[in-house]
Amino acid sequence: MKKVYLVLCITCLFLIPGPCILAGGIDNRSNYSGEYARTFTRNAATDSLDAIAYNPAGVMKMADGYHGNLSIHYVLKEYTNTVDGTALKQETPSFVPALFGLYKNDKWAGFFSFTIPAGGGEVDFKNGNATTRISAIRLRNMFNQLAGAAIYGDTADEKLNAEGYYYGLTAGGAYKINDTISLSFAGRFIDADKKGRAAFDLMPTSLGTMAGQPVRSAVLDQEENADGWGAILGLGIDLDPVYIGIKYETETELDFKYKVKQDTVTGLPYGLGQAVGIINGAEHERNLPALFSIGLAYTVSPKLKIDTGMIYYFQEDAGWGGAEQYIEDGWETSVSIEYKFNDYLKGSIGYLHTKTGMDAQHALKEAPELDADSFGAGIVYNIFNETLKIDLGAAIVDYKGDSYIDTSSGSAVLVGLKKEVVMFSTGVQYRF
Repeated sequence: MKKVYLVLCITCLFLIPGPCILAGGIDNRSNYSGEYARTFTRNAATDSLDAIAYNPAGVMKMADGYHGNLSIHYVLKEYTNTVDGTALKQETPSFVPALFGLYKNDKWAGFFSFTIPAGGGEVDFKNGNATTRISAIRLRNMFNQLAGAAIYGDTADEKLNAEGYYYGLTAGGAYKINDTISLSFAGRFIDADKKGRAAFDLMPTSLGTMAGQPVRSAVLDQEENADGWGAILGLGIDLDPVYIGIKYETETELDFKYKVKQDTVTGLPYGLGQAVGIINGAEHERNLPALFSIGLAYTVSPKLKIDTGMIYYFQEDAGWGGAEQYIEDGWETSVSIEYKFNDYLKGSIGYLHTKTGMDAQHALKEAPELDADSFGAGIVYNIFNETLKIDLGAAIVDYKGDSYIDTSSGSAVLVGLKKEVVMFSTGVQYRF
């Protein structure tokens, strides 16, 4: 009987996937490059090496020769879980790198990239969050129900730390059929690593102390690892002054395997994870969803270019061990304007709207997947006859906070989810 209650008590405590940090679907990320932060519309990119990630067929519009690009994002992120009026926050920033390489020769090109297609950050809730707080309430209610009295009340020493990185290695090529049509194909290997540690102490009430009840400490410390392959197909259509970029990424199968370092609850013969299948060596499915993107770039004049784009995430079709039934497909749309001030300097502004396809009740509390409006701006500086290019960008993401009533613990708990993100990016590209 106790084990049945515990399963109900701590169902969500072990759900600590790697936190995503900016735009994208529920798991997929779309912020790879310095150029992205200043425009949000790279789905028809042909002017920089990040086209390998957004519009791989578009590399056929670049100059012949060897190219290299390094981009870094610095993300300031404040995530807040409010539980019955108590705000629990984390403010750990993230660094996200990306590396691109290309060799192009007239009709064909070969390329590679290193990106973070999902995850890409760490969260550190030093005073716990909604996951630990609700799990503690569930455990408290279980012990009180079994005792028939209020022997446990407050919690103490709540903590939750989690991080996750999906390392993506992509290699492929592109071919120019004619002046209008280009095609590309690439394979991508993903090595996904996630880890998290959640802990709290359940404190006895005065009645519990008189009855000799101990402090109940709960700890779950575990890692998850998976790897898998996917394919990326691209099509570029050059209808000067209009360019259309199309890309499809297949679903990547990822079967995560648990490595449990610690799993205990004081006074119980089993831990939090054991009760719900978090067992050392056990596996569970969490595939990275397929996506389709299309972008349109319109060169209005030699100085002015307008881009629009859309990405659609096939989340309902992804294998998530049954969790996909609680979500819908996600999508995002964007628009940007880029203006060339002179032969050396360009500036841009961009806007992005993101619909994740998940409501607050089922969102990851550590990094909730919330709908958002994003605003970016930046500059590009070309020197040495465009041999060296430097991108600088900044973006503000306005997430739509949400709340819901959680009753899974046996008590009605008001949970609010909020995120604030500011991102700075830089990219350096060199043509050899």
